[in-house]
Amino acid sequence: MRLQDVHTKGIRFIHANKECLEYLTRQLFDPEVICHEGHQVCPRLSDVIRYMERNFEREEVLIRLSGYSAYQEHKNDHSDLLRRLKNIQKRNKCSEYDNVAVANEISAWLKRHTAEFDHDFIEFWSGLYASN
Repeated sequence: MRLQDVHTKGIRFIHANKECLEYLTRQLFDPEVICHEGHQVCPRLSDVIRYMERNFEREEVLIRLSGYSAYQEHKNDHSDLLRRLKNIQKRNKCSEYDNVAVANEISAWLKRHTAEFDHDFIEFWSGLYASN
């Protein structure tokens, strides 16, 4: 694959993951969505955590391979959100947590992370591509 293709598709991958996470958050944690009473572990939290783990891992491979110096900080920010969501999952049964609080947690993180981490990486990566 040509460098231009990796660059273009990698950036689109990062944006697509953000868009998908925004959609999942709105749909899964809508206050009108009924929890499956009785589950010890919330399947919605499990699904969104699994989605994040898989896609953060793919994004982190791109970042690491690019040689980006803030790779570890970027990865740590991913890990921080996952840790917070897993703590919510551990402390509460399926119907015991507030959907809006979870949605707000993810949305606030996503907005901050995109501005502070993804933007800087995409700028770095675009600079690499421009110099080749």
